[in-house]
Amino acid sequence: MGIIVTADRVVIPAHSEKVGSDSEWIEVDLNGNLRDRLRMPQNWDVAEFGQSLTRFVRRVTALRHKYPILRRTRFLTGEYNEELGVKDVTWINANGSEMQSSQWADANMRCFGMLLDGRAQTSGVKQLGHDATLLLVLNVHQDLVQFTLPKCIGGNQWSLLVDTNVPEQAEGSIFKVGAVYGVTARSLLLFELNTEKIADKK
Repeated sequence: MGIIVTADRVVIPAHSEKVGSDSEWIEVDLNGNLRDRLRMPQNWDVAEFGQSLTRFVRRVTALRHKYPILRRTRFLTGEYNEELGVKDVTWINANGSEMQSSQWADANMRCFGMLLDGRAQTSGVKQLGHDATLLLVLNVHQDLVQFTLPKCIGGNQWSLLVDTNVPEQAEGSIFKVGAVYGVTARSLLLFELNTEKIADKK
């Protein structure tokens, strides 16, 4: 349960709610003086939207568990590691190219991608990683944005893992590098790069 803060008062929950009961809140001014007690009806019906949301949360939690690159402990720098020939993160414009410094100052730039390279160093030992490469796309614009899926070393296809506009959509839709995906307003996408498996040379 959250805390509501306004210019001249703070509203906090008085106690932990029980399922089926109303919520009780205490309103105090910024000096800590009690101003009012509020009771607000609480909707505990999770029959439809709540169950869908629960399934979605379970799904994204499973993805975080499945892909170690989503829970690495190293800070991302975006710097090119010349020894390993890789960047840990690359910021992608909606046209599929790497973001330039000037574009960060563009107030109209509301949709971009975050490419996490699975080959990046995972620890203090300077060696290539072997995690999946993921592309996270965010659109905070109020309208649809056409996003070009970028080129990436090691693969030529992207698999869609999550589209928050279609939370019940199954994973696995495949898109070629360079394909254009319509990113719905205020949504998030997650793609995995399908790596090319090269047969061992004998």
